[in-house]
Amino acid sequence: MIEPFLTDQWYVRVEPLAAAAIAAVEQGRIRVVPDNWKNTYYEWMRNIQDWCISRQIWWGHRIPAWYDKEGNVYVGRSEDEVRRRHDLPPDYPLVQDDDVLDTWFSSRSGPSRRWAGRSDRSAEGLLPDQRAGHRLRHHLLLGGPMIMMGLKFMGDVPFREVYIHGLVRDAHGDKMSKSKGNVLDPIDLIDGIGLEALVEKRTSA
Repeated sequence: MIEPFLTDQWYVRVEPLAAAAIAAVEQGRIRVVPDNWKNTYYEWMRNIQDWCISRQIWWGHRIPAWYDKEGNVYVGRSEDEVRRRHDLPPDYPLVQDDDVLDTWFSSRSGPSRRWAGRSDRSAEGLLPDQRAGHRLRHHLLLGGPMIMMGLKFMGDVPFREVYIHGLVRDAHGDKMSKSKGNVLDPIDLIDGIGLEALVEKRTSA
């Protein structure tokens, strides 16, 4: 017999973040192409729900929360920060939450990753990018959160233009997918595959 098992989850209150992201498009700081798709963006943003960001899978960015034996929860950028903030000695037992961040929540940090290593912690010269391209579903699940987090943590929009396009298909009309094997293998690109070898691999499969 299979029964549901209720567990505690982590949520982000999104409404305040969405308000700034709506304003960015309304004020023309971000242009949506074609223009009519901004109405879909507004509809989604204005009716957005709190975001469950925790997932029970074996890989990903761990939830930055730690527990003690009494069940107290400590949240911080790292365990060291938690101990300093709460005056916890080094030998005080803490266990990090086993959950990981939702993939879409992790992906939304793309614009800020280039910023994380800068000593002056400024976004000058990094943001905004000129444009981004998304399928509509990806724009709502990825582009929207990237806009919200860029404004929240970077103080600027992550890009100036968003191009909404249809599903990208291969020459046979099939959806391009890593699992189907009809896309470029990123490992090949990382390894520096030559153009001729790449063409041969993609046309002989």
